[in-house]
Amino acid sequence: MHAKARAIGKALRELDFGIVDCPKTGEQEKPIFCTGCDNTQCLHYDSMVKMCGVFNVTPKDIWEKQKEYEQNRHKILDEGIRNG
Repeated sequence: MHAKARAIGKALRELDFGIVDCPKTGEQEKPIFCTGCDNTQCLHYDSMVKMCGVFNVTPKDIWEKQKEYEQNRHKILDEGIRNG
């Protein structure tokens, strides 16, 4: 378990660097934001999944541990998109 926690920490640090243009929000977000997203057609999502694979963790592992964004941020965005 300790090894997984260390891997999550390393992935969190890597995904905290830089900025991506998020098609979902229309704004610039940190790559860590992608770990809570379900837009598999997004180029940034694919890159994030590959980064998680390097550390042998899942996007869900990262999203649950990150503190940058509220845990329900994607749900709120999805509901706003559906409601227009």
